[in-house]
Amino acid sequence: MTSRVGVMCLLLIVGFYAGYSWYYFCHADMEASAVEEKVYMILRLAGTLLLLLGSGVLGYLLAMVRPSSSDYLIDMDVELRKVVWPSIQPLFDPKAEAWGSTYIVIACTVIITVYIWIVDSVLDFSITQHLLQWLAA
Repeated sequence: MTSRVGVMCLLLIVGFYAGYSWYYFCHADMEASAVEEKVYMILRLAGTLLLLLGSGVLGYLLAMVRPSSSDYLIDMDVELRKVVWPSIQPLFDPKAEAWGSTYIVIACTVIITVYIWIVDSVLDFSITQHLLQWLAA
């Protein structure tokens, strides 16, 4: 049940932010009369309320009417509790699983970056030389 309430709250927060954005950033850049200003204000308020109401209805539909979406979150939480997380203690010890994997990722990233830089430099130089020779001819 808490997962379903969480889905509803999350969608209400998204709706609140969308309504806030609509209200404060949706305005006319032109000069308007007092009547037009009132119309713009009504449209801004109506859009804000529609966004809030729409997100609330969507949250209710996803969480209560169609519970498979929140059941997915419940199942995901159950599966994440089964995960065996790697040890990171002691810090910066290469024998710790997480740090060993981190060092491998950093080394591979540096190697691939240097390789791409070399290939890019060679291609840039060769294309520039061929283009200059072609333009000079």
